[in-house]
Amino acid sequence: MQLWKQLINAETEGDLEMLEQTNVKEIQEAVLILREMSADEKMKELARRRELALYDRITDLEVSRAEGRAEGRAEERTLIIQKMRRSGMSEEDINKIFSM
Repeated sequence: MQLWKQLINAETEGDLEMLEQTNVKEIQEAVLILREMSADEKMKELARRRELALYDRITDLEVSRAEGRAEGRAEERTLIIQKMRRSGMSEEDINKIFSM
């Protein structure tokens, strides 16, 4: 019964190693199961972190695309305004067109 209490209260890998050294088959099996469960939890956490990183990357790409589109539109607008000025259009007419 004391070994089971120690297993329940084990906090470190050293605690588990000590329990694993006992000749009690049930305790050794419980330590093995505990390690497997712990490994599964670590894998779940790694997968969760990887998924979050992928979502962050996707968000960054979407923001970059939106910024790129906005910059492209601004550059196009600037070029159009320059062409309008070169063709002799007044600032008032240009402002009217772009304020629509």
